[in-house]
Amino acid sequence: ADDSNLENLLKHYQHKYVLFGFSDKAQIYPRQIKMRGLASEFDCFCRNKFVERFNLALAGRHNISNALAVIGLGLELGINLETIKKTLASYRGAKRRLEVKFHQDYLIIEDYAHHPTEIKATLAAIENLMPKRIIAVFQPHRYSRTKLLLDEFGRSFALADYVIITDIYPAGEPPIEGISGRSIYEKIKEYSPQKEIYFLPKEEITSHILKIIKPQDLIITLGAGDITKTCDELVEAIKSR
Repeated sequence: ADDSNLENLLKHYQHKYVLFGFSDKAQIYPRQIKMRGLASEFDCFCRNKFVERFNLALAGRHNISNALAVIGLGLELGINLETIKKTLASYRGAKRRLEVKFHQDYLIIEDYAHHPTEIKATLAAIENLMPKRIIAVFQPHRYSRTKLLLDEFGRSFALADYVIITDIYPAGEPPIEGISGRSIYEKIKEYSPQKEIYFLPKEEITSHILKIIKPQDLIITLGAGDITKTCDELVEAIKSR
């Protein structure tokens, strides 16, 4: 119900559908949302009737939206409400989705986000943890995506205090002239000139972070490519300190 493109498509759709989301047009929607670190809870309503209070072991409005879709489908299929509730409460999320890799003096999280909308949702979710700083490390994925969504990428890191951009992971694509990781770096600088931001080769990221991290910092690596190796490398380097 929150997606205007889907709303336009449904104008000509004659069959049954169920809308979920935060919009007042939704048939399934949440109330009394509470975020508790990397967990959340909310009251679910279906067609203006209270259904149940649900607990998620996941944070972020995007995960609540996903849960509403699951609840709506479960109700339509006649699945026992207690089964839906217990399953959502025990679900820990997909690998590389807000995956905590290290938590002592610093919190290191990995996330697969590689699209501007995902990046914004992920940063909004971890903001609830109230770290001293959010250090976001982003590896762009595909030259074509970078070119098409360059402006959106430039606006995606507003909630990060410190940003590191590295080279594009091509995923088999040939390069596009004039498009690189530096393109996103420049676009972020354009929209957030006061933000602390660096463009670094992937092999320099770990050593750079080790020089600048402070207790209670949250470091998050973002991307669908091999930035996961950098995250693991950083964790091992901090453990061996």
